[in-house]
Amino acid sequence: MTELTLHDYKPEHFLSIDGHERFVPDPTEQRVRELADYHHLHGPATTVMDPGGQIVLCAGIHGAWTGTGEVWALFSPLAKVYLQTTFWVRHFLVHAQETLGYNRLQAAIRLDCPIDVRFIERLGFEREGVMRHYVDGADYALYALVREA
Repeated sequence: MTELTLHDYKPEHFLSIDGHERFVPDPTEQRVRELADYHHLHGPATTVMDPGGQIVLCAGIHGAWTGTGEVWALFSPLAKVYLQTTFWVRHFLVHAQETLGYNRLQAAIRLDCPIDVRFIERLGFEREGVMRHYVDGADYALYALVREA
């Protein structure tokens, strides 16, 4: 099994992944750069790399309010190659819950992206409800991972 490694997130990592149109409603170069920088400035984030230094995914948490964080992730095509990707993201999230005091992590997942739905469910998140016409007219589900006291 090939080992993946966690690295400190840098905006350049986010920018190097194709597919921003699935993640950014207005994927202009300027908007994507702003979002990459925003992730760097607003909460813990990590980059998962393969042994060759290629980026597999970037993920992080934005603090929404005390004890609650909004989870985000952007996957490169390599995420389909490395089955242990789920393990690394889960490790990052559990560490954030334990060290930063997040009791609730949540994520809005676009319902017409079945790969994203499967991934968030494999991470242990539970679907709480549907948000109709949430972003650009698309329906999203709100998922949460709640740490019981």
